[in-house]
Amino acid sequence: MVMMPRINAVVTDHEAISAKFKVITTSNHAVPDCFIKNKEELQSTLDRGLNVLSEAQQRLYWDKICYWSVTTALILGIITISIFSDFPQNYACFYQIMLVIFTCLIIFCSFMATVWNQIELNGLLSTHKTMQALLNHVITYQSEPTNDYIIKSDDTVSEPLL
Repeated sequence: MVMMPRINAVVTDHEAISAKFKVITTSNHAVPDCFIKNKEELQSTLDRGLNVLSEAQQRLYWDKICYWSVTTALILGIITISIFSDFPQNYACFYQIMLVIFTCLIIFCSFMATVWNQIELNGLLSTHKTMQALLNHVITYQSEPTNDYIIKSDDTVSEPLL
């Protein structure tokens, strides 16, 4: 977010854009330029993409184990220091600051191991299922698409909203 000098508003890189689309049916249309005609190339690309996603899921699993390990170590460290250590009076402030830092690290690692890890896993699983469905479609249907719907834009874009 950036404050503009002469505008009394906050501007972000996420601008609202308005566009109108008209969906029409046609009986004869050309295959779009973005359509990949080489099915083997598309299939090998999707296979490599699925392998990358599987590796990312494994990394995510080990990240979760790492976060839980750090959380456990910090909790055990706090318990051990609290039970078995007698701090002199001049280290009391240092001890309290250390407890606050350890507690913040425990909260962060717990959040990353639970909520954030699950968000990333759901994104990877969704992408994996989509790529698998597309790969199955490519393997099953070796002909060009028979979809009779084309999305055309009216080329009307309004000004960004501030």
